Amino acid sequence: MEVNKKIIDRIKNYQERFDSSLTSNRKLKLFKDMCSYIKKVSPNFYDYEKKSISYDYEKIIKELIYMEKFLPCKKLINVPFSNKVSFSFDNIEDILDLIIKKVREEINEYQISGDLRGQCYNATILAQRYAFMYDLKFHIQEINLGFINKHSYGQHFFGIVDNKGKKYLIDATYSQFFLLKRNCFEYLGMMEMVGPQAGSFMLMNEKRKEIAKKILSDCWIELTPGVLKAYLDGFAISYRNGLYYEEYQDFSYTTLYTDDDYWNFLNGLDNQYNHEKAQCLGYQKRPLNKLGR
Repeated sequence: MEVNKKIIDRIKNYQERFDSSLTSNRKLKLFKDMCSYIKKVSPNFYDYEKKSISYDYEKIIKELIYMEKFLPCKKLINVPFSNKVSFSFDNIEDILDLIIKKVREEINEYQISGDLRGQCYNATILAQRYAFMYDLKFHIQEINLGFINKHSYGQHFFGIVDNKGKKYLIDATYSQFFLLKRNCFEYLGMMEMVGPQAGSFMLMNEKRKEIAKKILSDCWIELTPGVLKAYLDGFAISYRNGLYYEEYQDFSYTTLYTDDDYWNFLNGLDNQYNHEKAQCLGYQKRPLNKLGR
């Protein structure tokens, strides 16, 4: 199709300008502009009768994901790591700090410009190993898109420590969700994309923001009432694609899920797909209605 050829040529022009840009800010702007343009023209690559996405569009998205690797690892929020010096084996918080210190030291070699993507499983296994050394009960938690319990390699792993009737959440790689390049709102509404990652949504209200800052600083937090909800709300909202907002007209960036609901999600007794339409979760499989038919 002649129209599609012109679109692809324009996208190639974005890529060429992106490759030749000398500043990270310029690269980020071109990347966002390209995302917005792809979203706008996406109906040209969708067969409404067969309900299928063209191969050309699939190639475009693969190139886009590849380009993301060359974006700067800037953070949405700068929270320094905690560096406590006092220590007591009688203090559970000091032990958690020590566990995190040891985990950080071991995964440090994998850090590339501060990006810990793909290290959550290794970090959680390490945290479990050290927790067992200090006679702490440690449960590995796996979360997948929509909180479907697949019993396989999950999208993210974190840990929960049980100690004397109190629970603590441990997430040593949480910072990966707060990189600017993975939190572009231009992703929302694009076919074959979801949307910004959890970081964007954690910063949208004060309670979630304070909990996020605590985890980013210490990599652990006590699971007092409301903490699990706030932490997992960030993921739940990030799993919604652009069709969610078109379907529900809900731009509050909140959920009605409670701590108990999320425990049910984690234990495989329920999931997000039982409460929200499947087409609105995960990778978007058709253009927004306002863009096409």
